Amino acid sequence: MQGSTVDRSHESVLNTALAGLLRDRFGLDASAETLRTGARPDVLVRRLDGPVVVETEFEPARTVERDALSRLGLEVDGRRVEIAVAVTVPDALRTVPQRHLSDRLAMATLVWRETRIDGSRGVLTEGDVGALARTIQAASAPVGDLEEAVDVLDEGARHAGSRLYSSPGSVQRVAEVFKVEPGDEVANMGGLVIINAMVFQQRLANVLPDVTPIGGAAGQRGISRLDLLDEWARILEIDYWPIFSMARDVVGALSDAEASEILAICARTAGRLLGLAATGRHDLAGRIFNR
Repeated sequence: MQGSTVDRSHESVLNTALAGLLRDRFGLDASAETLRTGARPDVLVRRLDGPVVVETEFEPARTVERDALSRLGLEVDGRRVEIAVAVTVPDALRTVPQRHLSDRLAMATLVWRETRIDGSRGVLTEGDVGALARTIQAASAPVGDLEEAVDVLDEGARHAGSRLYSSPGSVQRVAEVFKVEPGDEVANMGGLVIINAMVFQQRLANVLPDVTPIGGAAGQRGISRLDLLDEWARILEIDYWPIFSMARDVVGALSDAEASEILAICARTAGRLLGLAATGRHDLAGRIFNR
């Protein structure tokens, strides 16, 4: 008796489904199997911050990271690809009827890792397509001068922290957010957390039309503490709790007396980091804490 055969989709079908989800559900400018000179990325995402290539492979995905690395340095619309994401897809999706593939892919657990042209790599991450989309949105090209970026962030955090430290009541409340004793380093950490959230808010504003950029939140008297808290509350409705939850609590602990000046310092620092293309480098904050 002859056994029945099962249709198995080629990875190009998967790439088309993934690009469609990134584009239609998450607003990314994504296209699949885009033919380019000497290479054809599985999925190409065009962003204001630069293109990102996504390479996919069904489990066990033995070559997907190598394929992602090979895309670094390609030129897209006159800009170099400096970020690639290697995505492993459950093999069970290979036999899903193509008419159902997008819906099943949207519910699947994917595994991915981000890699950059300077050789740095992100952590191995699991999540759904929405989480992958957020990784792509937030991915940042390597900074040209990491030490300069560290100095900028350190200076801004200490400047904001110095102003915060001059208000004992606010320092006490910020220390309660971090669950530590009050002191000057706690004040500096408060400045660091605010700067980090402002940087990420600006990056989100580049790809999500409902997010207000930091500059757009500033009125004649500078950045409003209440308006900023409202904006971060809206962002938290999307996700990004590790970044904005603590930052919201820190800003909420500030009094009106010092809030305007501290937020202005943090916003200027965030702007300088964005100008250095330093955002998204997780080792920046780590180096500050080491100092």
